[in-house]
Amino acid sequence: MPRSQRLSALWDRRARGWASPRSEAKYFGPNRRWICARAVGATLEVGCGTGANFAYLGPDITLTALDFAPKMVQTSRAAAATLGRQVHLQVANAQALPFADGQFDCVISTWTLCCVEDEVKAVSEMARVLKPGGRLLLVDHIKSSNRLIGLAQRLVEIVSVPLSGEHYTRRPLKTATDLGLEVVASERSHLGITERLQATKK
Repeated sequence: MPRSQRLSALWDRRARGWASPRSEAKYFGPNRRWICARAVGATLEVGCGTGANFAYLGPDITLTALDFAPKMVQTSRAAAATLGRQVHLQVANAQALPFADGQFDCVISTWTLCCVEDEVKAVSEMARVLKPGGRLLLVDHIKSSNRLIGLAQRLVEIVSVPLSGEHYTRRPLKTATDLGLEVVASERSHLGITERLQATKK
Protein backbone atom coordinates (compact mmCIF):
# COMPACT_ATOMS: atom_id res chain seq x y z
CA MET A 1 0.00 0.00 0.00
CA PRO A 2 1.39 3.47 -0.90
CA ARG A 3 2.45 5.57 2.09
CA SER A 4 -0.27 8.20 1.53
CA GLN A 5 -3.00 5.54 1.54
CA ARG A 6 -1.53 3.90 4.63
CA LEU A 7 -1.56 7.20 6.54
CA SER A 8 -5.09 7.99 5.38
CA ALA A 9 -6.20 4.58 6.68
CA LEU A 10 -4.45 5.28 9.98
CA TRP A 11 -6.42 8.51 10.48
CA ASP A 12 -9.61 6.80 9.35
CA ARG A 13 -9.18 4.49 12.34
CA ARG A 14 -8.99 7.54 14.61
CA ALA A 15 -12.14 9.12 13.20
CA ARG A 16 -14.22 8.41 16.30
CA GLY A 17 -12.01 10.75 18.30
CA TRP A 18 -8.40 10.77 19.42
CA ALA A 19 -8.34 13.44 22.15
CA SER A 20 -9.55 12.63 25.67
CA PRO A 21 -12.19 14.94 27.24
CA ARG A 22 -9.56 16.17 29.72
CA SER A 23 -6.97 17.04 27.05
CA GLU A 24 -9.68 18.69 24.96
CA ALA A 25 -10.76 20.85 27.90
CA LYS A 26 -7.30 21.81 29.14
CA TYR A 27 -5.17 21.89 26.00
CA PHE A 28 -6.96 21.61 22.68
CA GLY A 29 -10.06 23.67 23.52
CA PRO A 30 -8.29 26.90 24.56
CA ASN A 31 -6.14 26.79 21.41
CA ARG A 32 -9.18 26.14 19.22
CA ARG A 33 -10.92 29.17 20.76
CA TRP A 34 -7.88 31.37 20.10
CA ILE A 35 -7.76 30.32 16.44
CA CYS A 36 -11.48 30.31 15.70
CA ALA A 37 -12.16 33.67 17.35
CA ARG A 38 -9.89 35.23 14.70
CA ALA A 39 -11.55 33.61 11.69
CA VAL A 40 -13.46 35.91 9.33
CA GLY A 41 -15.68 35.65 6.26
CA ALA A 42 -15.22 32.80 3.83
CA THR A 43 -13.07 30.39 5.82
CA LEU A 44 -11.32 27.18 4.76
CA GLU A 45 -10.34 24.63 7.38
CA VAL A 46 -7.52 22.36 6.25
CA GLY A 47 -7.45 19.08 8.18
CA CYS A 48 -10.86 19.31 9.84
CA GLY A 49 -10.48 15.92 11.55
CA THR A 50 -13.54 15.16 13.66
CA GLY A 51 -15.03 18.63 13.23
CA ALA A 52 -13.98 19.73 16.71
CA ASN A 53 -13.44 23.33 15.58
CA PHE A 54 -16.93 23.80 14.16
CA ALA A 55 -18.48 24.70 17.52
CA TYR A 56 -15.94 27.48 18.09
CA LEU A 57 -16.49 29.31 14.80
CA GLY A 58 -18.89 32.24 14.74
CA PRO A 59 -22.26 31.99 12.95
CA ASP A 60 -21.17 34.61 10.40
CA ILE A 61 -18.43 32.32 9.04
CA THR A 62 -19.03 30.65 5.68
CA LEU A 63 -17.14 27.41 6.20
CA THR A 64 -15.46 25.02 3.78
CA ALA A 65 -13.55 22.13 5.34
CA LEU A 66 -11.50 19.19 4.14
CA ASP A 67 -9.47 16.24 5.32
CA PHE A 68 -7.51 13.58 3.46
CA ALA A 69 -9.07 10.75 5.51
CA PRO A 70 -12.59 9.90 4.21
CA LYS A 71 -13.90 8.68 7.57
CA MET A 72 -12.72 11.90 9.21
CA VAL A 73 -14.86 13.79 6.71
CA GLN A 74 -17.82 11.56 7.55
CA THR A 75 -17.33 12.25 11.26
CA SER A 76 -17.06 15.99 10.57
CA ARG A 77 -20.27 15.87 8.56
CA ALA A 78 -22.05 14.28 11.52
CA ALA A 79 -20.60 16.93 13.86
CA ALA A 80 -21.85 19.70 11.57
CA ALA A 81 -25.32 18.14 11.46
CA THR A 82 -25.45 17.92 15.25
CA LEU A 83 -24.58 21.62 15.50
CA GLY A 84 -27.04 22.52 12.74
CA ARG A 85 -24.15 24.13 10.87
CA GLN A 86 -23.74 24.25 7.11
CA VAL A 87 -20.24 23.18 6.10
CA HIS A 88 -19.00 22.46 2.58
CA LEU A 89 -17.00 19.27 3.23
CA GLN A 90 -14.77 17.23 0.96
CA VAL A 91 -11.88 14.78 0.89
CA ALA A 92 -8.71 16.52 -0.32
CA ASN A 93 -4.97 16.78 0.26
CA ALA A 94 -3.51 19.83 2.03
CA GLN A 95 -0.61 19.81 -0.43
CA ALA A 96 -2.90 20.21 -3.47
CA LEU A 97 -5.94 22.26 -2.47
CA PRO A 98 -8.75 22.02 -5.05
CA PHE A 99 -9.56 25.74 -4.99
CA ALA A 100 -8.80 28.79 -7.11
CA ASP A 101 -6.20 31.37 -6.15
CA GLY A 102 -7.42 34.05 -3.75
CA GLN A 103 -10.71 32.35 -2.93
CA PHE A 104 -10.83 32.65 0.88
CA ASP A 105 -10.73 35.42 3.47
CA CYS A 106 -9.24 33.04 6.03
CA VAL A 107 -7.58 29.62 6.27
CA ILE A 108 -7.33 27.77 9.57
CA SER A 109 -5.46 24.59 10.42
CA THR A 110 -5.06 22.99 13.83
CA TRP A 111 -2.59 20.16 14.51
CA THR A 112 -2.42 19.23 10.83
CA LEU A 113 0.96 20.46 9.58
CA CYS A 114 2.70 18.02 11.90
CA CYS A 115 1.16 15.21 9.84
CA VAL A 116 1.48 16.31 6.22
CA GLU A 117 4.37 14.97 4.17
CA ASP A 118 5.50 18.37 2.86
CA GLU A 119 4.80 21.18 5.33
CA VAL A 120 6.15 23.92 3.07
CA LYS A 121 3.97 22.84 0.16
CA ALA A 122 0.89 22.72 2.42
CA VAL A 123 1.44 26.22 3.82
CA SER A 124 2.20 27.49 0.31
CA GLU A 125 -1.14 26.09 -0.85
CA MET A 126 -2.93 27.75 2.08
CA ALA A 127 -1.35 31.07 1.14
CA ARG A 128 -2.27 30.58 -2.52
CA VAL A 129 -6.00 30.25 -1.85
CA LEU A 130 -6.04 33.28 0.46
CA LYS A 131 -7.14 36.67 -0.81
CA PRO A 132 -4.62 39.51 -0.43
CA GLY A 133 -4.93 40.65 3.16
CA GLY A 134 -6.42 37.28 4.12
CA ARG A 135 -5.67 35.56 7.41
CA LEU A 136 -3.78 32.34 7.99
CA LEU A 137 -4.44 30.88 11.47
CA LEU A 138 -2.37 27.93 12.68
CA VAL A 139 -1.73 25.98 15.85
CA ASP A 140 0.55 22.96 16.11
CA HIS A 141 3.12 21.25 18.26
CA ILE A 142 6.67 22.26 17.40
CA LYS A 143 10.23 21.74 18.58
CA SER A 144 10.39 22.73 22.23
CA SER A 145 12.36 25.76 23.39
CA ASN A 146 13.75 23.45 26.07
CA ARG A 147 16.91 21.85 24.68
CA LEU A 148 16.46 18.47 26.39
CA ILE A 149 12.81 18.17 25.38
CA GLY A 150 13.75 19.15 21.84
CA LEU A 151 16.31 16.36 21.76
CA ALA A 152 13.70 13.90 23.03
CA GLN A 153 11.33 15.02 20.27
CA ARG A 154 14.03 14.32 17.68
CA LEU A 155 14.44 10.81 19.03
CA VAL A 156 10.68 10.19 19.01
CA GLU A 157 10.55 11.24 15.34
CA ILE A 158 12.87 8.37 14.44
CA VAL A 159 9.88 6.12 15.07
CA SER A 160 6.87 8.42 14.65
CA VAL A 161 7.67 9.78 11.18
CA PRO A 162 8.00 6.43 9.34
CA LEU A 163 5.27 4.79 11.43
CA SER A 164 2.53 7.44 11.44
CA GLY A 165 3.90 10.46 9.58
CA GLU A 166 3.94 12.47 12.81
CA HIS A 167 6.52 15.28 13.08
CA TYR A 168 7.35 17.00 16.38
CA THR A 169 10.07 19.49 15.44
CA ARG A 170 8.60 21.56 12.63
CA ARG A 171 8.11 25.35 12.89
CA PRO A 172 5.13 26.66 10.88
CA LEU A 173 5.93 30.25 11.92
CA LYS A 174 9.26 30.12 10.07
CA THR A 175 7.62 28.45 7.09
CA ALA A 176 4.95 31.17 6.89
CA THR A 177 7.58 33.92 7.17
CA ASP A 178 9.80 32.32 4.53
CA LEU A 179 6.81 32.23 2.17
CA GLY A 180 6.32 35.98 2.55
CA LEU A 181 3.40 36.07 4.96
CA GLU A 182 3.42 38.68 7.72
CA VAL A 183 3.10 37.17 11.20
CA VAL A 184 0.98 39.56 13.27
CA ALA A 185 0.50 37.45 16.39
CA SER A 186 2.16 34.34 17.84
CA GLU A 187 2.27 32.61 21.21
CA ARG A 188 4.19 29.60 22.53
CA SER A 189 3.18 27.52 25.54
CA HIS A 190 3.75 24.17 27.26
CA LEU A 191 7.55 24.49 27.44
CA GLY A 192 7.53 25.87 23.93
CA ILE A 193 6.02 22.72 22.45
CA THR A 194 2.86 24.44 21.24
CA GLU A 195 2.71 27.48 18.96
CA ARG A 196 -0.29 29.32 17.63
CA LEU A 197 -0.08 32.15 15.13
CA GLN A 198 -1.94 34.57 12.94
CA ALA A 199 -0.36 35.67 9.67
CA THR A 200 -1.53 37.92 6.86
CA LYS A 201 -1.07 37.50 3.13
CA LYS A 202 0.53 40.67 1.77
